[in-house]
Amino acid sequence: MRKPYITIPHLVMEIISYVLLVVTVAGVFIFIWKNGGEPVPTHYNFAGEVDGYGSAWTLLLMPGIMLFVNITISFSIHVMSPAGWNMPFKIKPGREIAVWRCIVLMNAVLMLLISAFAMVSTVVLMLERGDLIMILSVGLVVLIIPAIVVPTVMASRRNRW
Repeated sequence: MRKPYITIPHLVMEIISYVLLVVTVAGVFIFIWKNGGEPVPTHYNFAGEVDGYGSAWTLLLMPGIMLFVNITISFSIHVMSPAGWNMPFKIKPGREIAVWRCIVLMNAVLMLLISAFAMVSTVVLMLERGDLIMILSVGLVVLIIPAIVVPTVMASRRNRW
């Protein structure tokens, strides 16, 4: 059953996010195979220096968590009723589709950001550049804020029309 609040761009972003995660996981498996499962840095201090080593399999942790997050978001978009979504305002009758499209856009963009972060941070860890993890994490937060605020404001405006 087609849901009118899910558009082609939403689906494209969702598919790209899953492709990024699959490519990341495949990259980790290739990395482990080529390196023979040698221990990798698993923790860095604030100076970007390695202060912990562990199994190369720990590189699957970030994409695994992000895959779980993406599946949860996809479930909420495709399976849950939008009436169950947490909204910061009451939706006016007749405005539901326009408002829900903004919320689906927000979720699709968040999935894309999460997947891109998982990929880039995993590559950074494989390259043993832990000094970049903090920068990447701050960058993710900086991008997530407008990814949530802008569609929420758009939804609010569409609710007032």
